[in-house]
Amino acid sequence: ERAEALMAGNEYTIPSTEVMSLVMRSRCSAYDCEFVVLARQLGVPLVSADQAILREFPDTARSIEAHLGA
Repeated sequence: ERAEALMAGNEYTIPSTEVMSLVMRSRCSAYDCEFVVLARQLGVPLVSADQAILREFPDTARSIEAHLGA
């Protein structure tokens, strides 16, 4: 219950049609594409170590090293 209370108000709804559009155009799972859509919706980069996400979505995703300026 405490964990749920801490998360309250920090949930996001993302359009399934956008997720499925990315799934069909990439080699990433729907789970991964949900994060891509959310990052785009929020206007923030998706920082990831997942090479498939980095390769498929270079406009949205960036590596941890690139994000930290390494």
